[in-house]
Amino acid sequence: MAPRREPIVITRVEQIRDSHWLIANCKTCCHSARLDCEALLDRFGPWLAIDDVRSRLRCASCGSREVEMHTVSPGAGGIKNPAVATRG
Repeated sequence: MAPRREPIVITRVEQIRDSHWLIANCKTCCHSARLDCEALLDRFGPWLAIDDVRSRLRCASCGSREVEMHTVSPGAGGIKNPAVATRG
Protein backbone atom coordinates (compact mmCIF):
# COMPACT_ATOMS: atom_id res chain seq x y z
CA MET A 1 0.00 0.00 0.00
CA ALA A 2 1.35 3.42 -0.98
CA PRO A 3 2.08 5.93 1.78
CA ARG A 4 -0.62 8.52 2.37
CA ARG A 5 0.10 11.98 0.96
CA GLU A 6 -0.78 15.16 2.78
CA PRO A 7 -3.21 17.39 0.85
CA ILE A 8 -1.79 20.50 -0.75
CA VAL A 9 -3.35 23.61 0.76
CA ILE A 10 -3.65 26.54 -1.62
CA THR A 11 -4.20 29.86 0.12
CA ARG A 12 -2.70 32.52 -2.16
CA VAL A 13 -3.51 33.57 -5.73
CA GLU A 14 0.20 33.49 -6.59
CA GLN A 15 0.25 29.72 -5.94
CA ILE A 16 -2.26 29.00 -8.73
CA ARG A 17 -1.78 31.79 -11.28
CA ASP A 18 0.16 29.59 -13.73
CA SER A 19 -1.80 26.39 -13.25
CA HIS A 20 -5.46 27.26 -12.63
CA TRP A 21 -8.13 29.85 -13.37
CA LEU A 22 -10.24 31.58 -10.73
CA ILE A 23 -13.88 31.52 -11.79
CA ALA A 24 -16.55 33.70 -10.14
CA ASN A 25 -20.23 32.71 -10.33
CA CYS A 26 -23.06 35.02 -9.26
CA LYS A 27 -25.74 33.24 -7.21
CA THR A 28 -28.28 35.97 -8.06
CA CYS A 29 -28.14 36.20 -11.86
CA CYS A 30 -25.90 33.21 -12.77
CA HIS A 31 -23.31 35.45 -14.48
CA SER A 32 -19.90 33.75 -14.64
CA ALA A 33 -16.45 35.22 -15.33
CA ARG A 34 -12.81 34.23 -15.21
CA LEU A 35 -10.79 36.51 -12.93
CA ASP A 36 -7.50 37.94 -14.15
CA CYS A 37 -4.96 36.61 -11.61
CA GLU A 38 -2.12 38.77 -12.97
CA ALA A 39 -4.19 41.95 -12.61
CA LEU A 40 -5.20 40.95 -9.08
CA LEU A 41 -1.57 40.34 -8.11
CA ASP A 42 -0.42 43.61 -9.72
CA ARG A 43 -3.05 45.53 -7.77
CA PHE A 44 -2.94 43.78 -4.38
CA GLY A 45 0.51 42.17 -4.23
CA PRO A 46 1.94 38.65 -4.18
CA TRP A 47 0.53 37.75 -0.74
CA LEU A 48 -3.09 38.16 -1.87
CA ALA A 49 -5.15 35.40 -0.25
CA ILE A 50 -7.84 33.60 -2.22
CA ASP A 51 -10.30 34.29 0.63
CA ASP A 52 -9.56 38.03 0.30
CA VAL A 53 -10.48 37.89 -3.39
CA ARG A 54 -13.72 36.09 -2.57
CA SER A 55 -14.68 38.74 0.01
CA ARG A 56 -14.12 41.57 -2.51
CA LEU A 57 -16.18 40.12 -5.36
CA ARG A 58 -19.21 41.87 -6.79
CA CYS A 59 -21.08 40.69 -9.90
CA ALA A 60 -20.27 42.83 -12.95
CA SER A 61 -23.71 42.10 -14.36
CA CYS A 62 -26.16 42.73 -11.48
CA GLY A 63 -23.96 44.15 -8.70
CA SER A 64 -24.73 41.37 -6.19
CA ARG A 65 -22.15 40.37 -3.59
CA GLU A 66 -23.60 36.83 -3.53
CA VAL A 67 -20.72 35.47 -5.58
CA GLU A 68 -19.06 32.05 -5.33
CA MET A 69 -15.54 31.39 -6.53
CA HIS A 70 -13.74 28.21 -7.53
CA THR A 71 -10.64 27.11 -9.42
CA VAL A 72 -10.53 25.34 -12.76
CA SER A 73 -7.58 23.72 -14.46
CA PRO A 74 -7.35 25.10 -18.04
CA GLY A 75 -8.77 22.65 -20.54
CA ALA A 76 -10.90 20.88 -17.93
CA GLY A 77 -14.51 20.39 -18.90
CA GLY A 78 -14.03 21.85 -22.37
CA ILE A 79 -13.89 25.46 -21.15
CA LYS A 80 -12.52 27.68 -23.88
CA ASN A 81 -11.80 31.40 -23.58
CA PRO A 82 -14.18 32.45 -20.80
CA ALA A 83 -14.63 36.17 -20.34
CA VAL A 84 -11.96 37.80 -18.19
CA ALA A 85 -13.27 40.07 -15.44
CA THR A 86 -11.49 42.46 -13.13
CA ARG A 87 -12.86 44.46 -10.27
CA GLY A 88 -12.40 48.19 -10.68
